[in-house]
Amino acid sequence: MSLRKASHVLEPIIKRSHVAIWKWIQKYSFVLDSFDVDKHEVNSIFIDRTEINFRGKLWVAYEPQLKAFLSFYISWHQNSLDAYYFISL
Repeated sequence: MSLRKASHVLEPIIKRSHVAIWKWIQKYSFVLDSFDVDKHEVNSIFIDRTEINFRGKLWVAYEPQLKAFLSFYISWHQNSLDAYYFISL
């Protein structure tokens, strides 16, 4: 996805230019390294949900022994359908 398209997709949630998104990627790209996990090394998964500043819900799957993020998902609601969708990703 292009940065301009990402900016357009995020527009209903939060207005950011494609340059702002590029700067965010440059600043936080190191976080993506913590998502690189061999699935055979995963022993347990913790899933948590929290509200973020634009009134959406951030769902996160975390492996505590490896100290690694496995996945994340942003939704507008907090219901079993969203939880099921996140787990099935």
